[in-house]
This record gives sequence, C-alpha cells and structure tokens, in this order.
Amino acid sequence: ELRQVAAEIMEREIYVRPSADLQAILWVNDKTNEIEWVVGYNAFMGKTCQMHVVNLTGKTTPRKLIWAAFDYPFNKAGIEVVFGVLNSKNEHAVAYDKKLGFKEVNRWDGVHDDGGDIVLLEMKRGECRWIKEYKNAA
Repeated sequence: ELRQVAAEIMEREIYVRPSADLQAILWVNDKTNEIEWVVGYNAFMGKTCQMHVVNLTGKTTPRKLIWAAFDYPFNKAGIEVVFGVLNSKNEHAVAYDKKLGFKEVNRWDGVHDDGGDIVLLEMKRGECRWIKEYKNAA
C-alpha cells in the first residue's frame, strides 16, 4: 500500500514515526517511476495538522508539488494551520520551510534528542502564497 511506503520513507529519512492518521503525496519521476518526494501529513487535531517533506533526490522542489502540498491541507482537508516541528540542528530544513513561508512560533531549547532545539513553525491558510499564486494563475 502506498501509505505504508510513504510511512517507511518518512521514518527512514526524517525519523517521523508511523501514525494511523497519515496522509501523503508521493511525487514520482514519470521516466524512472522512482519516488522523488514524499509530503506527509499527520497529527490532525481540530483544524490543524503537521506536515513533513522528504526530498529523495536533492533536486529543486517542483512548483506543482509545492502547490499540491498546500492544496491538500488547506483546500481538501479543511485545515486552517499547518505545523512543522523540526530540530534546530537541521538548518537546511528550517531554512527550506521558512522559504516556503512558514513562520517560527515557538522554540524549546535543547530538548531534541541530540540537544538541538525543537522548533515549531506554522503556516496559516490565509498566509499561504502558494495556493494564492496558483489560484491567480488559473
């Protein structure tokens, strides 16, 4: 099952433990049929969820994938706020998420497994430029 494949990739690559509420987008290379990206969502609570992104190739994120990554929670699932929970020592991921438009809303110093900070980022539906840009371009 594709959900299990997504869960295995997220656990292996970014240490996200599998959860029963996992939803995911798999981005597959149409020439090689290999999975290049996984965008996972879990911890659905009220009108919020967590979002996780795995880049398996190191390539630039396709704009259509970025749109789909935010279209699902905001337009399909009725989510109002998407959270990212990161280790501050993963500076690349923190910078990537902030470039997407996530904002840091809290930080817990030194409580991650390896002594890094836990960083809480959020993206509010009304602040998401990706779904706005796509709607305006259509």
